[in-house]
Amino acid sequence: MIDQPNVWIAEHVEENPERPGPAYARLKESGTAVWAFIEYLQRAVGGDLAQATADYQISSEAGQAAIAYY
Repeated sequence: MIDQPNVWIAEHVEENPERPGPAYARLKESGTAVWAFIEYLQRAVGGDLAQATADYQISSEAGQAAIAYY
């Protein structure tokens, strides 16, 4: 059985070489810090993943990866 969230994380999240550590992980597609995307998702669009991914111009899968990582 494949653990889909871990596959998404591996494909879409990377460590920031300038700021190592899990707190500064970023989305490969956009370079956006995972915490910043999650903050936007929660506060600006009230959890609307489709809106947040559209606003950040990232794939839905990348958004799911950010949620799983966070």
